[in-house]
Amino acid sequence: MKVEERPRINPAVLWTALAGYVALVAGLGFFHEMWRDEVRALSVAREMSSWGSLLSELPLEGHPVLWYVVLRVGYALTHSHFVLPAAAGIIAVAAAYLILRYAPFPLWLRLLPIFGAFLGYELSVSARNYGLGVLLMLTSCLAFRRRTESPALLGISLFLLANTSIHAAMATLVILLYWLLDFRDSERRADIVSIKSIVGFALAVGGVAFAISTSSPPADVSWSVSLTTLDY
Repeated sequence: MKVEERPRINPAVLWTALAGYVALVAGLGFFHEMWRDEVRALSVAREMSSWGSLLSELPLEGHPVLWYVVLRVGYALTHSHFVLPAAAGIIAVAAAYLILRYAPFPLWLRLLPIFGAFLGYELSVSARNYGLGVLLMLTSCLAFRRRTESPALLGISLFLLANTSIHAAMATLVILLYWLLDFRDSERRADIVSIKSIVGFALAVGGVAFAISTSSPPADVSWSVSLTTLDY
């Protein structure tokens, strides 16, 4: 769909819907008790003595670094544990805004994901790294539309996306493969082999490689046990 064909949304409707979303997330968040895996991410980000120590800890966590960076910087600025729900909420609101403002769908179809179970709770009230992945997935989709003019912007967005979770790193590879399909378009072929596009593509590939290298568990770490060890 071309940019000019995107259904427009009345600004009053946009801000009303967004205010309703903020109220929903804040209301549910007030009664939400943090799960252990939510708090653990903040504990790891806060307790590591240095950025090098944080990176060395990530293979034991199984997640790339970006969510921990957000929490570590946020805690350094605020010295408050409330940075955990606040960061998740702010990220979710930003994602909701992008959907309401830029999604190429009718209004009712934009509202469904905003007030659904995932963005309404699982990726907003529950303070995990996946909400950040959704936000960067949306920014990557927007950047993809301008990949000819600003391929480096797409590359940076994909680099960040890949470092939110391994699931997001896999999604980054899918977007990269779709980007490569520009070779089939004679009008875009020259653009994708330009230096700018190669740099953008390299950034995205580097992001995936970095995510894998920093979150892959060492060989001596076991995440499961053999069924033969169980007593019946």
